[in-house]
Amino acid sequence: MSTHRTETPSTIVQDILTETITQGEQAFGSIRIAACGLALIQVWFLFGLSWLDDSRLDVLTVVLGATLIGSWWLKQRIHIHGPTPQYLATSLALDRFGVFGSMICLVLWPAEAYTGMGRIPELGFIFLVTIAAGLRLSSKLALSASIFDALALLLILQFDAHLNGDRIDTTTANQLMLLIIICLSGALGWIISKRSARLVWRGAHEAKQAEKTKQRLGAYVSTELLDHVLSEGNEQLSGKRQDVVVLFSDLRGFTEYSESREPEGLVAELNQYFDAMLQPIQAHGGVVDKFMGDAIMAVWGVPEGRPDDSLRALQAAQAMNEALRRHNMERQTQGLAPFRQGIGLHLGEAVAGDIGTPARRQYTVVGDPVNIASRLESMTKELNTPLIVSKSVVDNAQRSGGEMPPVEPRGTVTVRGRTEPVEIFSVGQSLDGDQEA
Repeated sequence: MSTHRTETPSTIVQDILTETITQGEQAFGSIRIAACGLALIQVWFLFGLSWLDDSRLDVLTVVLGATLIGSWWLKQRIHIHGPTPQYLATSLALDRFGVFGSMICLVLWPAEAYTGMGRIPELGFIFLVTIAAGLRLSSKLALSASIFDALALLLILQFDAHLNGDRIDTTTANQLMLLIIICLSGALGWIISKRSARLVWRGAHEAKQAEKTKQRLGAYVSTELLDHVLSEGNEQLSGKRQDVVVLFSDLRGFTEYSESREPEGLVAELNQYFDAMLQPIQAHGGVVDKFMGDAIMAVWGVPEGRPDDSLRALQAAQAMNEALRRHNMERQTQGLAPFRQGIGLHLGEAVAGDIGTPARRQYTVVGDPVNIASRLESMTKELNTPLIVSKSVVDNAQRSGGEMPPVEPRGTVTVRGRTEPVEIFSVGQSLDGDQEA
């Protein structure tokens, strides 16, 4: 663990530690407020303190009242500014001010029934605050508090023997036992602080590692799907029929283009293109299903559908074409030829689920919408338009009530493997000039 402590904590680790300490201090503040409030009620409205002279209850009230008000103020400051070292030290000081202040009142103004500090049950509060110091997740604070508590208790016992020696029933052996107990309480608090800090830090470190793992997986699995799996579990991905919008995009003439490029440079160009296309897809709520060579398959409606999925998909497709224009401008500055792409969109019922073997699985959608979207993408070249969508997408997008892009009817087409024709619409200008730099 010592090597871990030397690491600079990441944001997520620091956030977890800060939140843990904040919640702990808020709890301590509430306990102090409740304890002081109950003590004041007992002193003034029930039966007072049998060990304290009734004429000096006002002094004890000031001590308890100041502790209560200070605790309330500190809770507010920690809530706003967080658990700074100064506030943590103030919290420990309030514990000791309330407890030791009350003990001093008993020593200075004892009642007739008073038999010595070492004989009253209220002394147990000193041991409690000593052990509680160990819950601050700081072994230094716990050690400092235990040393202070032992010295303060020793001084109070000596002060009590000096002022009230004729009435107390406390021997040297009793005092020694009390000091041993306070030292054991301090040791227990120190152990608790070390173990608690280690457990919290380990939990924070594991959360940090989990976040790193999630980020790595995000390069292979969509973040939407990953979040769904983490929250719902794999059993939710066993497969179900649902309406989805499928987007297929493909680069035109890329096979011929790739023949004249070095493999390393070609991969870099593809990665830059995919990055440019991924942003508008995700910005409009789409899930990238897969990259296939220079093609992209994205889906709306998984793992859960939304009423405006069709409109989102349309807007994403338009944004992809705009992103390609900007990307081509960057390619022009590098002396590279512009890319052209075609996009097809279709809405229909598909089967979505976790498909594959135990060794390799993938969450994807299969069915009629996938085949039709792929065929519509292929038709963009034949019809010389960058984006073709089916009537089901247009109708559903119009029903969502959002702002629709202008669409142009292009008649009906027959899709291989499907008996019924598909009515299609084009969106955007021709492929000859709309995507070139």
